[in-house]
Amino acid sequence: MPVKSRRYCLQSNSLLRAAMAGCIAIALLMPERAEATARKTLASSPSAQRARAGTQSVTRANAPAAVAMTAAEGHAGYVHFFLLRDAEDTTETQVGIQLEGERIAWSFPALGVIVTPFLKSGSVEVNGKRYEWEHLYGLRPFPDERSMRALQADLPWRVAPYVEDGTPYCYLRARGDPFCLSCLDFAVRVLFPGYFPEPAVLPREFQRTTHAAAHTTDDLLLYLLGLQALPDRAARLRRIERLRLPENLRADAVSLVESIPDPATRVAESRGASDLKNRGSTPQRTLRRKKS
Repeated sequence: MPVKSRRYCLQSNSLLRAAMAGCIAIALLMPERAEATARKTLASSPSAQRARAGTQSVTRANAPAAVAMTAAEGHAGYVHFFLLRDAEDTTETQVGIQLEGERIAWSFPALGVIVTPFLKSGSVEVNGKRYEWEHLYGLRPFPDERSMRALQADLPWRVAPYVEDGTPYCYLRARGDPFCLSCLDFAVRVLFPGYFPEPAVLPREFQRTTHAAAHTTDDLLLYLLGLQALPDRAARLRRIERLRLPENLRADAVSLVESIPDPATRVAESRGASDLKNRGSTPQRTLRRKKS
């Protein structure tokens, strides 16, 4: 079946069955299956070790942010952010990793880990449920050349095991559930590989700032922009002002930073509450909520 108007006709969660049915043909240019399977211990590969060693050579919080508004040659490894909308008009952020040949690797709802052509916008129907996506922006994941070269050289090895195993998608995997990956979990496993299929080896600076229970795509965005390692809101806003960012990315970054409780404010409030408690008084509210 030919592709029309950027719409894919996928009727199965299995990438292999979908391709055989003629709905979509996805070519993954990587080494043979036997070789890829033999290197599933990704963290032990020389490229992965060099990448971890090289991340200390450039301070992320002082480096410029390289932004891409589409796929381009030489941008393999870039992390791309999309707005995903389902049939119920629910929206969420979808992230993927750019591969050579203007392709994207991601864990997509109902399809799992797949590789598709990079399209800035489009729609797909899976088992009767329709998803639409729109590209927002892409970011270079590592500021130093050494780490980027290591990532680009190792991308096929890092992606292959999850595609070959038909890894299913899940929004959040609970303890005891079968192995599955969200789009964020897949992306960080490619960027910071551990021993397959163990979790990613996350950098210390990659913190949970927007949700107490788990990392989110917002945390990834803040990390890639070099904002998480900064001490407070004022420092983060100053960095955003210095960075050369497209307007939509600047607006998203400012909104996220302003939504995060400021560390200095939390410390001051904690000390104030402790003092009042010691005096036997009831703390007074200092912030007023806007009336809805």
